[in-house]
This record gives sequence, C-alpha cells and structure tokens, in this order.
Amino acid sequence: MKKNELKERRCNVRVFALMLVALMMTGAVSCTRDRGNAQLREFLAGQMGREMHLPDDSACHLFDRGYGLTTLGGDYLIVSYISSDDCTACHLKLPFWKALAQRLDTLTRATANLVLVIRPDTLDKVASFLENANYDYPIILDTLGRFTAMNDLPDNSFFHTVLLDADRRIVGLGNPVLEPQIEQFYMNQIAGRGSDNKSDEAISAGLTVKDLGVIAPGTDYDLLFLVTNHTDTVIPLDRAIASCDCVDVAAADLQPGAANEIRVRYRPAEASGATHIPIELRYSGIDRPVVLHLYAYVE
Repeated sequence: MKKNELKERRCNVRVFALMLVALMMTGAVSCTRDRGNAQLREFLAGQMGREMHLPDDSACHLFDRGYGLTTLGGDYLIVSYISSDDCTACHLKLPFWKALAQRLDTLTRATANLVLVIRPDTLDKVASFLENANYDYPIILDTLGRFTAMNDLPDNSFFHTVLLDADRRIVGLGNPVLEPQIEQFYMNQIAGRGSDNKSDEAISAGLTVKDLGVIAPGTDYDLLFLVTNHTDTVIPLDRAIASCDCVDVAAADLQPGAANEIRVRYRPAEASGATHIPIELRYSGIDRPVVLHLYAYVE
C-alpha cells in the first residue's frame, strides 16, 4: 500500500472512530433525524445493549495459571476477539493491550478487566508471543471456535472489541488500542464521568500516543505533545512523572487560553524489545491526570 493511501486510510478510520464515539455518547443510535452516518446509527442500535456470551467453562490463562471467568468479577469487562488470521505478533499488539490493562488497574471508582479471546492457529506460536511480550493478563485460547459460535460478530474486526457491563451487555464498541478516542470513551464509561465534570473540561490534550516504531538504542528522540488550557487563568503543574529514567519531560504551568507544549526526550540505553512508557502530568485543581504514552520497539 502506498504511503498516501495508508495515510488516507488512517485518517478515515480516525474520522469514523470520532463519529462512533459521538453517537455512543449522545445515544443517537435510533433517531433518523440526527445527522451522521445512517448505516452506522442502525448498526449501533442493533449492537448496544446486546448480551455477549462466554463459554461457561472458559478458562483464563496467565502463563501456567488458569481460572474461570467468573472469578474476574468487576463492574465492566473489555473483551477483544482475535482470530487466527490475525494471530501474528504485529496484529496481536500485546504491548498495547498490556498498557491498556495497566491503565484499567489505576481506576478507583469502578473495576474493569480486560480479556483477550484468541483463536490460535498454533498454541506454541501464541505462547511464544505471550512470553516475549511478558503479557500477564487474562487470555482465552479458543481452540474450538466456541466464542464465535455463541456470538454473531460483525464482519468488521474493529467491532470485535466491546465494553460489557456487569450483566455482560454491550455498552461500547470499537478497538481502544487502535483509536485513543475509543479508549477515552471506555474510560469515561467505566469511571462514570460525564460531560458535567467541569474540572475535566478545563484542559484537553491533543494526540497522547506516539509510536516510534522500530528504533535503535543510544539515539535521542524528541517528541512534542500539546495540552490546551481552556480557562482564563494559569493552571499550575503539580508534577510530571515518567516511568523510566530514559525519559526527560519539559512541562510547565498551563497558560490560559492556549495550547501548551510538552516536550519529551527519549533516550533508550539498550535493546529492550517492545516498550511502553507512560508519562503522567498532574495539574492543580484537575481531577484526572493527563497521561501520555510512548511506544517503541528497541533493537
């Protein structure tokens, strides 16, 4: 695929994700007078609230440990199905899923668990992927294809990831690993955050995920993020926390009515394989931190 075609495809996916989130937030999935994509509204109307079934004897595997899904509990469950056709290290995106699971662990107002349902072509290959990524969150290895037999999955694999409530009913659709807007919607749903949270409206972040791809150690990589202060007063920076000494963060108080630059310098010291570095920015009077995510494969 040519570079321009790939760029256009990614842009279309992002616009589609924004439209999807807008419709799920407003609940405008069945009103024919609402603007937007009519086919998407009709599709969402048929999906939202539908129960998703998991085999009663499904076992979640954490390397050599297994247990039933009922032990997971929680207020919400994110389920993502990955077929054998997509079962490669690239398509599995295990470092990204692990990072999402870690962010779910930080939520305090509600509990949520992430389960990947993988239809493997070979068990050994999947086991190797899990070990290399040090992935230690629940996995269902659906060797018999029971999950797809019990659930009428859409043709579009983007919708093979769903957010379920405690009754296992769909309250959100879309892949949060592929689109930050979907993740933000899921997080807001889980934490019970609505549009009336004034402190969250005071600031907004632009693109919060940077993927450097395959890089070499011993080289500096400079990244730019933007955080906008929508108020007419300065919002002080309390602290900036990076999970790795290999990252320097240049951040300051947010100036009013402006997009403020956050500069990050990443210096990988050694080959570490798949890498995820979250950077947390906490501002005075703002309930939620701004979390930036840096991904790379260092070799």
